[in-house]
Amino acid sequence: TGLRAVSSQLAHKPGFFVELIMIGFPDDRNEYRGEYGSETRTKARDVLKRFKSIPGHDPESDIIDETVFNNWVTHAEYQAEQNGYTQSLGDLLGKLLVHSPAGDNGIWPCPCVCKYIESHSSQTLKQGLLDGVFNKRGVYLSTGGRNEKHHSDQYSFYADKLISWYPKTAIILKDIS
Repeated sequence: TGLRAVSSQLAHKPGFFVELIMIGFPDDRNEYRGEYGSETRTKARDVLKRFKSIPGHDPESDIIDETVFNNWVTHAEYQAEQNGYTQSLGDLLGKLLVHSPAGDNGIWPCPCVCKYIESHSSQTLKQGLLDGVFNKRGVYLSTGGRNEKHHSDQYSFYADKLISWYPKTAIILKDIS
């Protein structure tokens, strides 16, 4: 499908990812650039919202190639910094990273993502992660708090397991819980 082809391009071309950010979102000074109309900006935001493929992720093995991931992120960060879009990039990367797999030990997120969070922690990345986890749950029916307690316990468990190796990630997971 068209979305699958665009997602593949985004997962392999970080410059394209940043281009869509520049079309759909304001820069770090909260100004929109370019002569794009509201419909074009909305479409760019929608494509980025639907993008859930972690660069370097192999769906068959459910493992992220750390080199591919790091190269992609480094390139995206460079492009965003050069163009003044670091805030939007941080937020969107946070929202993207919620789709990362768990590690071999079943703890989410996987070590590759934890390492990234530890070395690139920012308020916008954190807020993107928080928003992404909340949005990923989608709409649910009231269960008297059972679902909320389950999710809270799950993220708290992950945080407890990660605190020694990935303290910044663990703090974010505690905030989620």
